[in-house]
Amino acid sequence: YGYSLIRDNRLDISAGLGIYVMPIKVSLKTTLGRSEAKNITAPLPALSLRMDLALTPKLFLRQGLEVFYIKYDQFKGGLVGLNVGLEYKAYDRVGLGLAVDSFRMTLEGKDKDSLSIDLNGAIKYSYTGLMFYGKYYF
Repeated sequence: YGYSLIRDNRLDISAGLGIYVMPIKVSLKTTLGRSEAKNITAPLPALSLRMDLALTPKLFLRQGLEVFYIKYDQFKGGLVGLNVGLEYKAYDRVGLGLAVDSFRMTLEGKDKDSLSIDLNGAIKYSYTGLMFYGKYYF
């Protein structure tokens, strides 16, 4: 959900709140042939800030930032997502874009029977990549 804080013909700045869900499966295999797997799916609320700027009537600069951090009991973690790109509205209902997308998530825990999750260590996941996309306006 997003709400425009500032909006006119060229600029739209909005703040939002959403849910980020990422199923995580961690598995370990030892040299002795023992293996163990654990599945964790935790919905995380994320705050967002977005800005769209019309550079010309057909060319837009789009930026977005999503953040979340929590510390609860023996767990702490967070996420940061950043997206910056240019979008060209080629036709009335069709656009093309090129953007850099970066995402980082961490989850740390100490072994304790809390929330039915056994985690003694840290899970870190991140990526940065280039996106080429198409968009249809309706």
